Amino acid sequence: MTDVSVGEMPIEPVPSIPPGPEATAELERAVQAAEVPAGDTGEVETEVVESFDPRVSIPETLGPVRRAILEGLIDGEGALSVAELHALMPLGTPRGTVEAAILREYRSGRIERVGPGLYVLAKPKPAEQPKSARQPPPTPIEEALWRRDAGEPLTEIARSYNVSHSTISRLPQPSTVASPPAYQHP
Repeated sequence: MTDVSVGEMPIEPVPSIPPGPEATAELERAVQAAEVPAGDTGEVETEVVESFDPRVSIPETLGPVRRAILEGLIDGEGALSVAELHALMPLGTPRGTVEAAILREYRSGRIERVGPGLYVLAKPKPAEQPKSARQPPPTPIEEALWRRDAGEPLTEIARSYNVSHSTISRLPQPSTVASPPAYQHP
């Protein structure tokens, strides 16, 4: 030991050491990579998720208990009971937490109940067929032409549109007009 105590030692400033050229180059690359492109608005891109098939992947947004339930059902052979699913959980997970997670997965449609307390992965749902676009209603001119082509008197057609019968007679001939669409049951 020495006779000098810690409080009596003079404090010497430590000279700063300049960074090496490798560190400077690495720092410049990191700054360039972090710069935002001119056209970027700063909005976060969202990923569009297609139909969920738990046999392929598990959503990243699920918590650890729900993920463990899906993983256990993926790895398991056939239906698993609530007790078997609880045994797959980390030590100390309350049974109520497991049951709540099972209920939420059941309601989300990712698992199915096959018996009292028995659960399996749900079968993948078929992709929904896109609905065909409905045709717009006919314009008054189209409707008047159809009525005229059907043989309705011009005076009756003109009266329903509050115009002269000569106005209806001046409408284009049937060769230039599309025929009425066939009735389609919705």
